[in-house]
Order: sequence, then structure tokens, then C-alpha cells
Amino acid sequence: MNTLTANLALALIVLLSGEPAFAQSQSREHLTPLDEALELYQDFSGKTVLRSPSLPPLSEFNKPISSSDINGMRMVLENELLNKGIELVPLGEVIVMAVESGWKNSPTANYIATIKPPVSHPVPVSNDNKTAEESIPPGTIDFRGADINQFLDLYATLRNRNVLRSAQINSSIFKLHTQTPFKRNDVIYLLEVLLALNGIASVEDGTNFLLVVQTSRITNLKLQAPQRSPNDPLLDPKTIPDFRYSHSFVPGKGFQARGPGAVNEMVAYYGELTGRTALSTDKVGSVPLIFRAQTLLTKPELLYALETTLALNGIAIIEVDENTIRAGYLHELKRVEGKSQ
Repeated sequence: MNTLTANLALALIVLLSGEPAFAQSQSREHLTPLDEALELYQDFSGKTVLRSPSLPPLSEFNKPISSSDINGMRMVLENELLNKGIELVPLGEVIVMAVESGWKNSPTANYIATIKPPVSHPVPVSNDNKTAEESIPPGTIDFRGADINQFLDLYATLRNRNVLRSAQINSSIFKLHTQTPFKRNDVIYLLEVLLALNGIASVEDGTNFLLVVQTSRITNLKLQAPQRSPNDPLLDPKTIPDFRYSHSFVPGKGFQARGPGAVNEMVAYYGELTGRTALSTDKVGSVPLIFRAQTLLTKPELLYALETTLALNGIAIIEVDENTIRAGYLHELKRVEGKSQ
């Protein structure tokens, strides 16, 4: 197995390893009529289907009568789905979006049109060693019930960027089965389009960060990632706390994950980095947060990541005095800043 495929397979194994925050894949025995119809369309068309979460459900699905005319069976299935209010919109040669009728003039459609597809084309099946090393085999990605946290962990791994986001971002479960070989950049494109279909955007902030927000919030983003100095020491991501989960000590078991990390934990770590004391607060201290360092970071970058994660969750670091900080709502920070001017 080549390095790229091995790394992706390892990421998928880790993501599906049974951690409490991650959804397990849906078994074939529990496919809905809509699942069956779209999977059959993939088989007939040879294309990977990206589905909108707003598709009307199918009460039943009658599989077309088998025929040697695969193209004819595909057209029958397309017409049946269209009669049920589901359109199949091509997105390149081997990708199709399953969307609700009337979707083409929607804000989501307009936003997806701005996502640049990769310059490279999906990799054809080949025995050539060089080509094989660049491709991810069909079916390597097989999500039948992935939640947003699982999905974004894979996305961050493929992009090798640090994802900054609100813990309140949610969506329906993601379903994706790759039908053909794809290059890494093509898979990234698939994931970004799927996010957009769920009303979520990924915005680059500098060279090390991705801000993941609702598409409606894009215009309000402030992209201010610090420039890295060549002389700045780099922090290993393994030494940075994982704020995807908060932890509590259980006798005999050590520290156990209890769900998303909380504000008080992150602000305490920020205080440690800046040499200040962090006061615990009950008002916003239990607000859930999610952040995990994916790459090497300088200290200014790490501080920016923590500040931005807090801000995306409506939280700010308030200076009590020159040696003390606490967490507060963003409007509190604006009020404090107004008084100091």
C-alpha cells in the first residue's frame, strides 16, 4: 500500500475506532430507500454522489428491472428521482450532486460555484506505479453516518491545516462513498462541496489555518493569522492540549474524555502561555470548545488559534489586570475596550 493511501486508511481507522464523539458507519442492512436509490445510481453511472441534507425522503424504492443497457437503467433512475423532487446535477466528469428540485438558484448553489475544483483530474484505474502512488482507491472513503466532528477531523488531516471553528456548528450526518479513484486534492474538493451542501464553509486564514463557519458568516470573518518569522521556535502539536474533549480524573482509569473541551480549560492554558493567572468563571466557563493542533505552530500562531476559537464561539479573553485574565462574552470585551479609550 502506498504512503498516501496508508495515511488516509490510518486516519479512517482512527476516526472509526469507537471514540464516543464519533458516529459509526451505517450497515447496509439499515439503508433507507433513498440510500438504496443513490447507491444504485453510483453503480450505474460510475460517479460519486454528493447529497444535499434537504433531499425529500423516499417512502419506497423499486429497483429497475435488470438490463444489459446500463445507460438506459441510469436514465430510468434519474427520471424516477426527478419525479420524487430530486435532481442529479453533474459536477465535473465523475461527480454528481443529488439536490432538491429548484436548488440551482439557491445561495448554496451560488456558493458552491465559487469553490475551485482541483486542476488535476480524477485518476483513472491504472497499473502504472507512479499513478497508483498518487491515487486513493475507490471505496476508501465510505461514510454512511459520519458526524461533523468526524468529518472535519478527516478534512483537517487531508488539508494538513489547523481547523478553527465553533463547537455549535452542526449538520445532518454525512454520507459519502467514493465510486472512482481520486487524488488527494480531489477528495478535499469533495469534502468542501459536501460541507457547502450542509451550509458550512471552509475559509483559508494564512498558510496554517482554516476557519470553518456557516456560509452566512463568511462576510463577517476577520482573517488575521500572524505571519510566521523564520526564527520563531515551533511547537509540536503533540505537546498542545487537545480541546476536542474535556477530561476528568477517574480513580483507577486516569484521565477520561467527557465531551468537548470547555472555556475555562482553554483560558487557563492561554494564561499559562502568556504568564498570567486565569480566573475560573461559571458564567461562560462551561461553554464547549473544539480545537486540536494539526501542524507545528509558533507561539503567536497558537495564541491566535486559541483567541479565534474563543471568538468563533462568542467568547473573549478579558484582562482583569496586567497579571490576570478571565473569559467573558465578546460584548464584554467591547465594553471594556470602550472604557479604556
